[in-house]
Parts: sequence; structure tokens; C-alpha cells
Amino acid sequence: MGPVLESLRLSIEGELGVELQLNLAGSGTLTRQVLEGAPADLVILAHPQWMDPLIEAQRVLPSDIEDVAGNRLVIVGRGEPIELAQLRDPRFARIAIGDPASVPAGRYAEQAIRHAGVWDEVEPRLIPTADVRAALRYALSGDVGAAVVYRSDLTGIQDGDGFGVLCLVDPAGHDPIVVTAGVVDGSPGGTRLLEWLRREPAQQRMAEAGFDSVPR
Repeated sequence: MGPVLESLRLSIEGELGVELQLNLAGSGTLTRQVLEGAPADLVILAHPQWMDPLIEAQRVLPSDIEDVAGNRLVIVGRGEPIELAQLRDPRFARIAIGDPASVPAGRYAEQAIRHAGVWDEVEPRLIPTADVRAALRYALSGDVGAAVVYRSDLTGIQDGDGFGVLCLVDPAGHDPIVVTAGVVDGSPGGTRLLEWLRREPAQQRMAEAGFDSVPR
């Protein structure tokens, strides 16, 4: 979501009359920072579960939360297309995913691999990363044979050396991927930004960046 917000910065600042300051940390880190009192108007998280501690701490009200986008998981690397269960093949000796304990993409990836019935074979080969972009960097550099990332992470990635999508993961194998935004402490600026992100121009830009639209 960070690159999309960067691309929308001028529009947001011009239409809302604000200076946009972005913190592009992972969802778990963002939740912890807000709980510790970091200043924020709007928090955007890649898994609804990370919103729960903010609700419990009354930093975000349930009425101030909306889904702003959906996403898909993909397996990326070099070579011919595969089915997810083929991650057990010997050629995938190292596979990068976000750490399932703290990274939503990793949690979705674990669910999908378990659903495919190959978790016991694949788990010893997994390289857990601090965020999903780190998993993508491992795959791009060739340090791993494959990585499980979001489709939106591939925006702007060049595949001239054969790098690309090996598999579009069936969403039936994991929880729905929903990007959720919550207004922090009832911030008027956060409320306006959340409403702006739900409007058609922002939704169209998200779609161009590989996200799915979500119903209001």
C-alpha cells in the first residue's frame, strides 16, 4: 500500500489541504507504535487482526474502521508456472515468506500451504522475513527459489531475467486478504483521508497497483 499512497501524495495533499506523512512499517510494528503513543491520524493494516489491540485500547473505534482494498497471494521466482503443492519439489530448497507470527502475508501463506497439504514438507525450507517486501527481495536476488508475496508487491518489478509469477494462489485456501484502515483517536484528518481512500479515483489507482476493490 505504501507505493500507492506515495503515488497519491500530491492528490491527497492538494484535495485535503494536509501534509501527508507516511510510516511504512509492517502491520505488527504499526500497531505496537500506535499502542505506545506514536502520533497517527489513520492506521492502515494488512490484516484485520492487527486492529483488535487498537480497539481494545480504545485508540480506534469499531465505527471508524473500513476495508479499503483486497489483495491476492502469488508465488514468485524464475522458471515455469507451478501449482502451490509443487513447492515441495527439491528445486525449491529455500522459500521466503513473511514471518507468520508477525507478518500478515506470512500468515496467509502458511494457511495456503497447509490447505495444499504440503506444510510438513515445506516448513523446514521456509525463510521467514520481517516483512513481505523482504521476501520479495530474496526472490529477486536469487537467494531463494521462490517467495510468497502479495500481487500488489509486483507493481513496477521488471521481469527481463525471467522473474515473474509462478502461481496465483487460490484464495479459497486462506482467510480473505483485506487491507483495513482505522481512524486513530477520532482524528478529523484521519476521517477525511479514510473517506478519500474509499472514493473512485483512489480505488482505481489501487486496482492499477494490483489490489482488489472492496464493497462499501
